[in-house]
Amino acid sequence: MISNIICSQFNIQNQTRPAASGGQPLLTQHSLSAPAPDTDRFSLAHFAGPKLGDSYTKSDVLNQLWKEAHTINLNDPNATGGLCFDPTEEDLARLAQQAEARGLDGQMDFSKISSDFSKTFSTVHAGNLGDAIDYLASRAVALEWQLQRNFTGEALEQKRRELAEVVQQGKTELIDSYTSRLQTALGLSDADTQEVRSALESLFSQRVQDFQSVQSQMPDTLTGTQDEWLLNQDQYMASRLREAAAPISDSASGGKLTLGDLRAAGEIAGAYQEMYQRVSEGSGGDEAFLALDLSMIDMKTETLIQKGVVSETMAGMLQGSLEQRHQAVMDLADQRLADRREHALSGQGPMPNLDRGLFQSIYDSVLGSFRQNGGDALAAIRDGVAFGKTATAQAGRNHTKVSRWGVSKADYWERFYTSCEVSDWHGGKRTQKSEYEKYADSWQHFVTTLSGLDGRFLAPSGENIPSYNQHGFLNVMG
Repeated sequence: MISNIICSQFNIQNQTRPAASGGQPLLTQHSLSAPAPDTDRFSLAHFAGPKLGDSYTKSDVLNQLWKEAHTINLNDPNATGGLCFDPTEEDLARLAQQAEARGLDGQMDFSKISSDFSKTFSTVHAGNLGDAIDYLASRAVALEWQLQRNFTGEALEQKRRELAEVVQQGKTELIDSYTSRLQTALGLSDADTQEVRSALESLFSQRVQDFQSVQSQMPDTLTGTQDEWLLNQDQYMASRLREAAAPISDSASGGKLTLGDLRAAGEIAGAYQEMYQRVSEGSGGDEAFLALDLSMIDMKTETLIQKGVVSETMAGMLQGSLEQRHQAVMDLADQRLADRREHALSGQGPMPNLDRGLFQSIYDSVLGSFRQNGGDALAAIRDGVAFGKTATAQAGRNHTKVSRWGVSKADYWERFYTSCEVSDWHGGKRTQKSEYEKYADSWQHFVTTLSGLDGRFLAPSGENIPSYNQHGFLNVMG
């Protein structure tokens, strides 16, 4: 669990940290948040092929065959070939003709299938967890179907044993990847982590049964056609199964936890992962910053609980591990302060570790207001700012040489509601959001995504999202 992490072992330079029990290193794990849509017109993402949740078409099969035929093994001195980009229509047509001529090829490359699973599941996040479960379950059914068409007797039994091993490895990769990152980021206990693991196991087994049922009723439209060879392209056949079946829903139950529980937990974990990374890099690591940022994440979490987005079981897990997450963030901030002290110039004032009592008092003022005012997060932030201004001023008077509690923090509070114009890289001007506006946009964006299927916005800051311009208490400086 996160509380067992020893801060002195954290290395700022390579950003590694001991893992939680059974988990992954806190600052090197893949994010559990769904990534923002790729809008870069120079992106090479299209070379990667279909993503989880996408359909896998005949064209995708041909493109994959093209890539496999033109892959160069750089470790093989006898390998031949050259650099190539997307195949032409003529290239794909020629490949299709060759596949038709070969007909049904019953060979199965289990090592390649295993590699596919490993690459696919190591970065699964809250946004595509359901797609990942469906992908693995449908491929398992499609591969079993392929075996039955191409093998009999002892050969069939041997291939089934090999397939079972590969599918088990894929399932382990998927479950371990998601579960260990969730445990590390949220600070879940081993018992709660086992509940998550059991739920994923159950959801996978249910989807295998669902796809087997769909497969038994699916008409054969390929036998006897020029595309008959596609029957032995398991990714293509698995995609047909997914198209014929209803996708797994957030309400799907894996025992005590639903898919929706697991996805919501991943979204919250992703927000905390962002906090861990920012604090380790020295951004926003004082008591007031942390209190406001963590309170914003936790107000969103409480809203998910109040609206029934997560079950009572998951709510208990999230609430029971809250202190672990807070301590992990503050441990990272303390280690960053220790690093600054080590490299401080002579004459710089003292840099004490975080005053955790000061943090807690500001945090409690925000959450207390939120719970009393009926869930008005922005009113709670304003109450926290008013309290924080007084509390940090008192800390500054008690410790006059500590700069983060003195004039610099007073200036921060004075500018909290003030946006300003700054120069951009092109010599123009742009409006820089006030601190309040960042929180206001963060909350408004969360509200708009609350019932969406593409993931909810749990991050504390709305700095990098478009302004909603629906909030008061703002000043503008020229």
